[in-house]
Amino acid sequence: MYLTVIIPMYNEAGAITRTLERIHDTVMPEFIRQFEVIIVDDCSTDESADLAESITAPYPQARVIGSRSTQARSSCGCRGKGSRGDTIIVQDADMELDPADIPALLRKMHAGNFDLVSGTRFDTGRSYRGHAAAATTLNRLISALASRMTGRKITDLTCGYKLFRKDLFQNLDLREKRFGFETELMLKALRKNGVSFTEESVSYEPRRKREGKKIHAGDGLGIVFKLFRYGLARKNLVSTRNNHHAGSLYDHHNDDRQALEG
Repeated sequence: MYLTVIIPMYNEAGAITRTLERIHDTVMPEFIRQFEVIIVDDCSTDESADLAESITAPYPQARVIGSRSTQARSSCGCRGKGSRGDTIIVQDADMELDPADIPALLRKMHAGNFDLVSGTRFDTGRSYRGHAAAATTLNRLISALASRMTGRKITDLTCGYKLFRKDLFQNLDLREKRFGFETELMLKALRKNGVSFTEESVSYEPRRKREGKKIHAGDGLGIVFKLFRYGLARKNLVSTRNNHHAGSLYDHHNDDRQALEG
C-alpha cells in the first residue's frame, strides 16, 4: 500500500511544524511500502507557507503545494491531484486529530479490505472539554440521519479522518468546497453499491477560539444543507452534476467553514 497524507493548511504557523513532526515520527504498519505527505497551502496570510517550505526540506517524502483559492480541502488537496499513493488520508494541520491514530485506521482498512474508513470521536458517547455541547448534539443528529439515508451505521459524519482508496475517490465526482467535503464523500460513497465501509475510534483534542479555532455557532447549518442535498438525491446517482439549482444555492453558502469539525 502506498499512502498519501494530505494536510490542508490555512494560517497554521503555530501548529504545522508539530503536525509534520508527529507524522514523521509515526510508525506505519508493515504493509505500507511507501508514503508521502502533501501540504496544501490554502492561501495563508501568515507565515505558514514559508514555514511549511522550510520544515519539509529535511523530509524527502513531503512537499508543499499552493492553492489559488481557499478550497484546498476539495481542490488540488483532497482530490488527490499530484498524489502518488493508491490510498489517501486527510490530516488537519491543527492537531485536533492525532497522527498516532493513523496506523489503526490503516490496519482496519487492510484487515477488512475496506474501501472507506472513517474516524469516529463519538462512537462511545464520549464528550470533550472545549467542544460545544450544541455541536456534539448536532453532529450526532446528522450522523443518525446519514445512517438512515445510507443504510450504514455512522457515528461521526464530520470527523476529519477519512481514509479511502484513490480509485473510489476519483469515481465519485466530488464537487464540494471546504468542509462540505466529508459530507459529500460519505453520502455519495455509501450510497454507491459495493463500497465497503467501517469506522475506527480516534482521539480528539478540540481547540478553543483563542487557540486559533475558526468556526462559528451557525456553521453547522451548511452541513445540514449538504446532508439533505446529497442524502435525498436519487440513489442511483453518484454525482449531482445535473442538479444546477442545488449547485447555485450552494454557491451562496460558500462561506460555511469547518462545520462541526471540532
